[in-house]
Amino acid sequence: FRPAGMLIERSWDYGRNWNVYRYFAADCKQTFPGIPNKPQDDVDDVICTEDFSSVEPSSNGEVIFRALNPQIPVKDPYSEKVQNLLKVTNLRINFTK
Repeated sequence: FRPAGMLIERSWDYGRNWNVYRYFAADCKQTFPGIPNKPQDDVDDVICTEDFSSVEPSSNGEVIFRALNPQIPVKDPYSEKVQNLLKVTNLRINFTK
């Protein structure tokens, strides 16, 4: 089964510090209160999404995550904001529920 709550975190300093990329939950408001449950307005917005967290399918399910949302136009791919999203030395998936 898919987890009812999880988050994807990244580190760019070999695990010394961690930053959340995205929260996933069957019920964002209950599982991660205070985290916005809305579409991203900017490429570095940290949000919770209820996509990929339903019980079905119970096998062969997948979670799709893109560090850069293709629906948000990026004016300068070399900006510090965009480059910071792409810096990764470690990736961690935290199953919370």
